[in-house]
Amino acid sequence: EIAIHTDPLKAGFVDLTKPANIAAARHAFKSLILVIATEDRATISGLIAYRTHDAQAKYCEALLDRLRALGYDSFTSAQMLVFFTEQDEHAKLTWSTKDGYKYVVYDNDLARTGLTPGPSQTPLPVPSFP
Repeated sequence: EIAIHTDPLKAGFVDLTKPANIAAARHAFKSLILVIATEDRATISGLIAYRTHDAQAKYCEALLDRLRALGYDSFTSAQMLVFFTEQDEHAKLTWSTKDGYKYVVYDNDLARTGLTPGPSQTPLPVPSFP
């Protein structure tokens, strides 16, 4: 599940049948919050299979870069909240033009749980561009 919250909110109220309006609205957003929540075991272990927090951060940064490529290219701050199940906030990525990226993991990568990936687990593929 993915949700995007943007500011200013009113920029998003456009006629969705007019692609030019949609593109202009995406360009008008100055900040965004991207929430990713998954209960899928393969997705959870696939992100944790990036064995370092820096590698996980790079994956999340690639998701934000993907949004920029879709026209959300003027924001000056962003947050990405990553939830595993509905209760476990795994991590938060923040970015601003002033401070750059910061990534914090809250749940110790679910160490020693049934969701810990095995040594041969393949990490999630980096988001690709069409």
